Amino acid sequence: MDKSVKWPSEKYTIADHAHVHAIGQISLIFNLLEDAFCGLFELIFPAGDHYSEHIAAELSNRERVDMLKALVEHSENDPALSALLLDAVRFYDICTDNRNIIMHSMARDSSSEVIRLYKKANRSKKTNHYELPISELRAVADEMAAIYIFFVRLYSWILRRNDGETMDGALPSKPAQPRSLIPSRPGEAPATE
Repeated sequence: MDKSVKWPSEKYTIADHAHVHAIGQISLIFNLLEDAFCGLFELIFPAGDHYSEHIAAELSNRERVDMLKALVEHSENDPALSALLLDAVRFYDICTDNRNIIMHSMARDSSSEVIRLYKKANRSKKTNHYELPISELRAVADEMAAIYIFFVRLYSWILRRNDGETMDGALPSKPAQPRSLIPSRPGEAPATE
């Protein structure tokens, strides 16, 4: 591609490059996070690898979250690991909601400071509005990346335990809870205030 040609052309530009870049990062990191969540689900689900993978693929995101939560609550004997897994499930749920808001919204307008998104609320005629500064989108992406790394470490710890390795009790450290995007009225404060 000729680097002197600006892409996308101005008539097709929906938002400034920084916001589009951050939204792309959110999309890509969430796909990694979702894959790690499914891996954790398959590791904890009490069936063979092939069947666990099949179940994870057939369930919706909501069903996987609810089932993993139930499995942990009813099957995990280590209270510290159980609490950590329930936090992991809750963090993933928040990341999923944030991803769905961002990826299923339409841009109303944007500037170099803020992108204004709107999204119809599920099962209602209400439209939610979000005003997201670039710093907020980048923070959402960074939080998803931190949760992804946490999932990888948690998966590794559980796998080693399941393989019979004597664990020293040091569970992976938990990152901060990700923020939840909250609708605002058009023209009001950013979506996290």
